[in-house]
Amino acid sequence: MSYHDQSCHLSDILSRRTILYWIATLLLAIECTVGGVMAVLRYPSYANNIVHLGYPVYFMIILGVWYLLAGMALLAPRLPRLKEWA
Repeated sequence: MSYHDQSCHLSDILSRRTILYWIATLLLAIECTVGGVMAVLRYPSYANNIVHLGYPVYFMIILGVWYLLAGMALLAPRLPRLKEWA
């Protein structure tokens, strides 16, 4: 096997890994964004869950804003520490 064949194989693996990373990241960012919108808009089923857990209803807005910020942080380029906290 030549060097060229090995490098092509390695680039295929890296591109697959990159594609899988972005698919997982996009799914998580979408989930965070949808959850944040539901919380900010006080979606009834979300409100029922918050009340069932014993939190006040105003806590939904706080959680919703942070969920929206987390969704944006996951998609922000070159901010690894911010992504880690999101």
